[in-house]
Amino acid sequence: MINIFCTRKTETFIPVKKKEENDKENDENWICNLISVGGKKSLYFIDKKTLYSILILNVKKKDLVRLESLFMEEFITQLNNDGILNAEKELMIRNKFSEITFYGTDNDQKTLGTLRDNDYHIKRFISDKVDKLHFAKEYMYKNINRRPLGARKFAYAKDLMKSEMENIK
Repeated sequence: MINIFCTRKTETFIPVKKKEENDKENDENWICNLISVGGKKSLYFIDKKTLYSILILNVKKKDLVRLESLFMEEFITQLNNDGILNAEKELMIRNKFSEITFYGTDNDQKTLGTLRDNDYHIKRFISDKVDKLHFAKEYMYKNINRRPLGARKFAYAKDLMKSEMENIK
């Protein structure tokens, strides 16, 4: 199960649930932020533990009914691009994380700081490009999880997520 905490800005776009005391607690917590890439609404997700990032570009209201599957497909694609996933692990991930719940913000400023920093790097990279969506996707696949993270003693999000994936049973 994955809990995704949406920023206030994202809550206006995605229907969220209020976190209740009896809701399941787990280690798989992400934050989602609504950003604009090339004038299109996009959803930027970051894992709270590893600061591993994924980006779903050009999201429309009609896509929200299948947001869980969009998230999972992009997560799997990003893991493959980072060389973390094999066929056996993919099946385990799909089974373990089959349930995704969207909640209102938990106001985790440490993770939000990294999210804002990564958003800046994406926008800076695509600022002079014509096809902004294409280059944002390229930056996500080739760069974003391969930057040293000061918040994690200069480890790479890719390496931290690889360690997490090795522990999945």
